[in-house]
Amino acid sequence: MLSARSLSTIGAALLLVAADSPKPEWTSDLSKMKAPDAPVSGKIQGLDFTMEAVKYEPSSSTLSFRQGKNLFPDAEITVFLFLKEDESPEGKIFEMAIDVPISAHQPHVHIERSFPNKKLPTVLAYSSKYAMKLQLGAKKDGKVPGTIYVCLPDDDKSFVAGTFSVEVK
Repeated sequence: MLSARSLSTIGAALLLVAADSPKPEWTSDLSKMKAPDAPVSGKIQGLDFTMEAVKYEPSSSTLSFRQGKNLFPDAEITVFLFLKEDESPEGKIFEMAIDVPISAHQPHVHIERSFPNKKLPTVLAYSSKYAMKLQLGAKKDGKVPGTIYVCLPDDDKSFVAGTFSVEVK
């Protein structure tokens, strides 16, 4: 059994570790984009975002991070990877600087947010002027691990960052 003093020491140590881990924030500087070792979270259109589900759709080569279980998500960020029909996302690395000109095959990012006073969600789409680091690892047991850090140029400076593991068939 731990004493109150031991528990206090452990608590203080945990706070120091948390303080040393930089909290993700909006940045356009790729060198500052270090995804935290925590599930994907951030802010979408000014409101907090916490990933509840992640899905890879091979037919459209999209990677979607979703919050909410209704037909329309509370919030969602979707990355269109533009992979070839039979190309796997595993092992891919995507880095997009904010000043890169538009290219036909660079990823596009869409965000969607539902608001209580609106019947339909607000959707914003970006094909350039955003910054992103997306790294996908090797498939193990049918899942591909990854990290993402994406910052968008909307007025609310939407961003998400963190780790995930997605089923890939």
